[in-house]
Amino acid sequence: MSFDPDAKILISLVAHHTLILATHSLSANSRSSTTASSSFPPSLLASTTPKILANITYSSNHKASYSYDNYLFHYEVVDDVVFMCVTDLSFSKMHAFKFLTHVQKEWHDRIGPEKAKACRTAYGLNRHFKKVLKEKMQYYNNDPNANKIKLAQMHIEDIKEETVKNIDKALNRGRKIDQLVDSTQQISNQAYTFKSKSRSLKMAMLWRNIKVIVLIAIIVCVLVVVVFLLACGGFKCFSS
Repeated sequence: MSFDPDAKILISLVAHHTLILATHSLSANSRSSTTASSSFPPSLLASTTPKILANITYSSNHKASYSYDNYLFHYEVVDDVVFMCVTDLSFSKMHAFKFLTHVQKEWHDRIGPEKAKACRTAYGLNRHFKKVLKEKMQYYNNDPNANKIKLAQMHIEDIKEETVKNIDKALNRGRKIDQLVDSTQQISNQAYTFKSKSRSLKMAMLWRNIKVIVLIAIIVCVLVVVVFLLACGGFKCFSS
C-alpha cells in the first residue's frame, strides 16, 4: 500500500456501546483538492459506523481495525467506552491509534467513566467534547511531526518498491541463467547423442567395408581358380 500525505482522519467519536456520546466529522471542503471529492461520503460512513459499533465485543478491553471500501475504522474499547476514528485507507495505522490514545486521555480528564455511563442521550456529550475531537483531528491531520512520519513511511514504501523491482530483476536474470544452463545441457545431450550415433554409423560402415572386401577377395580367388583350370585343360592338371 502506498502512503498518501493528504490522507486524513475523517470521523472521530466516543460511544458507550452503540450509543454515540460525542463525534466530529471532517467536511469534504476542508480536505485538499486532490482528495476532496465524491469519494468521501459522510452519510455513508455515518450509516456504517453504528453497524461496526453493534458488532464490537465489550467483554474485554481491546483494539482493532476494520476496512470498508476505501476507509479504515480504528477503535479501542476501554471499560465499555469505544474510542473510534475513521481514516483514509492510506492513513498511518500507528498514527490513528496514537490519536485515539490522546482522545482517551482527554476523555478521562474531562468527562470520566461515571459521566459517560450516566449519559443516555445520543450525542449528549457533544457540547463537552466535540471541540476536543475537532482540535485533536486538526492536530493529527496537520501535525508537522505526523507529516514527517508520513514522508518517512512514503520513503520506506519507495525503498520497498525499489527492492521488489530489484528482486524481480534478479529473478529474471536467474531465469535467463537457468534457461542458458538448460540450453547448454540440451546442446550437450544432443552432442552426446550425435557422437553415439556417429560411432555406431562408423562401425556399421566399417563392417560393411569388411564384408565388401571379403566378398571381392572370394570372387577374385574363384576367378583365379577358374582361369587356372581353363589354362590347364580342366582338372587334367591335377591328374598329370
